[in-house]
Amino acid sequence: RLARSSRPGVGRDSSTRLLIVVDCGTNQPDEIRLLEAAGIETIIIDHHVPLEGWATPYALVNPHRGDGVGQELCSAGLALKVVQALGGGRCDDGVARALDLASLGTLADCAPLVGENRIIVSAGLPRIIQTHRPGLRRLCEETRTTEAVADRIVRRLTPRLNASGRLGDATAAWKLLLSGADEGIEEWVTATGRAHAATKQLRRRIFAEAQEQVNRLHFRDQFVMVVSGQGWHQGVMGPLAAQLAERYGRPSIAIAMEEHRGVGSGRSTPLFNLLEALRRCQGSLVRFGGHAQACGLTVERRQLESFRALINQQASLTLGREGLLKTRTADLELPLGACESRWVEEATRLSPFGHGNPRPTVILRRLAIEATSARVARLSDGTTAMRAKGAFASLVPEGCYDVIGSPALVEGELVLTVSDVRASQPPRLSARG
Repeated sequence: RLARSSRPGVGRDSSTRLLIVVDCGTNQPDEIRLLEAAGIETIIIDHHVPLEGWATPYALVNPHRGDGVGQELCSAGLALKVVQALGGGRCDDGVARALDLASLGTLADCAPLVGENRIIVSAGLPRIIQTHRPGLRRLCEETRTTEAVADRIVRRLTPRLNASGRLGDATAAWKLLLSGADEGIEEWVTATGRAHAATKQLRRRIFAEAQEQVNRLHFRDQFVMVVSGQGWHQGVMGPLAAQLAERYGRPSIAIAMEEHRGVGSGRSTPLFNLLEALRRCQGSLVRFGGHAQACGLTVERRQLESFRALINQQASLTLGREGLLKTRTADLELPLGACESRWVEEATRLSPFGHGNPRPTVILRRLAIEATSARVARLSDGTTAMRAKGAFASLVPEGCYDVIGSPALVEGELVLTVSDVRASQPPRLSARG
């Protein structure tokens, strides 16, 4: 509900007296002051790190202002905590009915699945599939999202919901997430499908242009990859930066340039605090914000090259030459025969898996790989065999390979989802005395 101001003569042109903003506002003091001057109080619910001179609204719900409690929460999780607080701190029906949206928002924002996020997503995943919201239920049907598994929600649901907003109008997603009647649902489902197709086409085209830029400018020697393009759509800069960071294993920033300035997004790697680096480059930026692993920024065209040089200088001091090496980590190195259904089934108790709590991974060495298609293969060490999913089109059948992947039970069968394959190095021979 909207609160009414007791101050006479303030904000006469509008009946609005309270504005609640979510996932923004912490670092927008000018806008908050304008609202206050118009007689509109603001409550900010936001997880972005406060920068110097942050906003001072009526209330600021932001865990980064406190002692560290709840800093893993994204804004969707914080909104749930506000609902809980308004109910006297109890986990009542209001909290339970909001768990589907809170867990969906937590997964979509790639928040780490630790602390309260883990509780929210664990409790909320089944509620997404069995949601009381007709629009979300219909979207689950449309995307064949039938299992309460975190990575499937992220792959199938969130791209459809995010697409409309990326193109500048989130109405379709908003309508589907309302818990109202069934009217108009098919129209909004169709609209999210069209938006999703459009964003995929945009991403393919812009990524191809970014890839050409990477190749042309020899970004292999860059600590932070900063790409920019005239006419690029602002809404896909985040996914583009994430795609580049994943491919090259280093922080990446993608900027959609207009005539005089550009707006962009950045995604980082675990060892590099992108927000702290931007703080040290703020003289070259119009504005910026975010957190350690993701950011948004605005830069003047004339400052772009100086910004690129400065952030690379900051990254070189932080990361060193080793920071340019793309690395993969695994939890265990095992012989193929030691991958047993028993412990894989036990490991599923660590779910939900996702950002901050990845699926357990293993390294398996010196295997033969017989590809039955471009995405399916049979792994063998001569004694034990296992089915695998991954990318196998370029492998030589007679080769010997090391693989890294995550084992899982699929309809009772042990299957390895392979994330990387390398030709095995010959074993080292010990020298005789």
